[in-house]
Amino acid sequence: MTKQFVQRCYAQYPRRPFKMKNESGFPVNLSHRFDTKIHTNQIGAYLPLLNNKAIELINKSQEKTDSLIPFYGGQYTNYYHFDNNKLSESTAKINEGYRGALAAFQSQPDEIFMYFGRITHALQDFYSHSNWYELSLGGLTGDQRLLDEGFGFFEELQPLKRIGETRVVALEEGFADPITAWGKASEWFVDPSTYVVSTMTDRGERVGGLMSGEVNGLLYGSGRSVKIVDPITRKIYPGFDHGGLARTISRSYLGPLAKDTVNDRYHADVLELARDQIQHELVRLISLIHRQFGGSGLRQFSDLFVRDGLQDEFEGLIRSRGFSIATLRRSENLNTLQDNNATDEVIGAFFKRGSPEVEVVLDDHPLPKEISRFADEISAGQFRWMASPNPAAASGDYLLEIFRNGDWFTTSFTSDEFLAFR
Repeated sequence: MTKQFVQRCYAQYPRRPFKMKNESGFPVNLSHRFDTKIHTNQIGAYLPLLNNKAIELINKSQEKTDSLIPFYGGQYTNYYHFDNNKLSESTAKINEGYRGALAAFQSQPDEIFMYFGRITHALQDFYSHSNWYELSLGGLTGDQRLLDEGFGFFEELQPLKRIGETRVVALEEGFADPITAWGKASEWFVDPSTYVVSTMTDRGERVGGLMSGEVNGLLYGSGRSVKIVDPITRKIYPGFDHGGLARTISRSYLGPLAKDTVNDRYHADVLELARDQIQHELVRLISLIHRQFGGSGLRQFSDLFVRDGLQDEFEGLIRSRGFSIATLRRSENLNTLQDNNATDEVIGAFFKRGSPEVEVVLDDHPLPKEISRFADEISAGQFRWMASPNPAAASGDYLLEIFRNGDWFTTSFTSDEFLAFR
C-alpha cells in the first residue's frame, strides 16, 4: 500500500520529486509542504537582530524538523508541524521547547536555537496547515492576528477552550461535553468554499472551530479531527485533508487545507502571518531569558547571538528604563493582544520589516517596463519589498522580491524607482 501510495504521488506531481538532501545533509521531503527552504529563508530574512551563527543553528534545527529520519523527530512527527489536528499536543511541545531552551541557556547556550528552530518551524506550519486564516477572514478571530501574542509561555490549546480573545475554540477530539464559553454546541458546520468551521450554541452565539489537516495514516499515525457538516447538503466530513504528498488516502475529507505552495490560495497571506509570529517568538524568547536570568542573561545573549553592529544598540536597550519587561509581563498576564505590529515595538528597531507603504494597482497604473515581466506574480500578491542589503542605500529604499518556482529572488528594482514612476 505504501509503495502504491508513493507511486501515485509521483504520478500526480511529476515535477516535484523528493529532494533527498539539503545544505546540512539531512534527508528531507520538500514536496508540497511549507517547504524547508521557505522556512529557512524566512528565518534569515526576518530576524536581522541575530548573527549568522544563530541563524545557522535555527536553520539546522528547521532542516532536522523536516528530516525523513525518525530519529530527528522530523517529517512524521505531528506536533512539529501542527499535523493530524493535534493542536493541544503541538502547543504543549512549544512550551516544552521553551523550557528546554531556558534549561540549556547557561551551560549549552547554542542549544537554545535547536529548540527555537523547532518552535518557529511548528508555528510557521500552523498558519499553513490550519484554518486559522480562514477563520480570521470570517471575522471570528477579532483583533487577534496571531495564535499567541503574549510574552510568557505559550497558551496551550485544549479542546473547546477559548483561544485568547477570539471567538474560536480548538476543535479537537477529547472534550467530555460540548460546552464552550458561549454555551452548548451540538453540531459543527463547515462552509466548503471558505473552510470556515463554526457552530451556533444554545444561547444563539456563533463560535469558530480551529482545525488542522489530517495526513496519511500509514506514515503519520491517526489524527484527532471532529466531524464537520455541510449545512446545505448535510454531507459529513471526518475533517480536513492536509493536501500534497501528506494528504489522506481516503477521499472523504474536505480539502486540501494546507497552503504550502505558491499555487495554493492564501499562500502569500499565511507567509506574512508566519513571519510576524516568528518575529514575535524572538521577543518572547528574550522576555523569558530576562525573566529567568535578568540583565546578565540578556548580556550573555547579546555577546553570543546578536549581530555585530547591533550589539551596542541592543545592550543600550537592555540598560534603558524602557526594557523593564513590566509592560510585557502585564501583557503576559492578560495574554491578549493587540496587533503584532504594536506589541513587537519592544525591539522593533531590530525588525527591519520589508513592507514599506508601496501599493501596486494594476488596473489603473501601468507597470514600469523593468518589472512588467513580473506582472503575473505582482497581480497574485507574490511579491514583497525587502530592505536593501547595501548599507549605503537610502533608508527608505527597498528592493522588489518576487516569489516564483517555490522561492524568493531579488530584483534590482527599488521602491524609490516605483514611487518616482507613479
